[in-house]
Amino acid sequence: MGPVLADANLYSRERQPGRSVIICDLPTLVNLVINANNFEYPIEEKNFNKYCAVLEDLRQTTHGYGLADLKVSVIPKGVHLLGELNKTKAIADARIDEVIFDEHGNIYDDDDRRIKMLYEVLTL
Repeated sequence: MGPVLADANLYSRERQPGRSVIICDLPTLVNLVINANNFEYPIEEKNFNKYCAVLEDLRQTTHGYGLADLKVSVIPKGVHLLGELNKTKAIADARIDEVIFDEHGNIYDDDDRRIKMLYEVLTL
């Protein structure tokens, strides 16, 4: 029992029919990126100038990462609203454009709700 198991139980409710779903939070994503030998943005463009233009556009939007050496990709899934007592409403497919970090490392959305950013991990 405890918060880690409660979160794992909550995230497991996001299952999709016919496949497994792995949900991770922001610290886990950062840990994956730091420990991967390399990571890529999921861009197929081969022309270098076009690639740079697409990459710049991508940086302005919500995007995922490809971690080829780990054989996974990670895409934004939504948020866990930490103050929501109703567990069926605690996971939201919200797009967060702006977040606020406090001095303790807590993350808040622009409505001043404490959140965890969630990501879906997919196999390549």
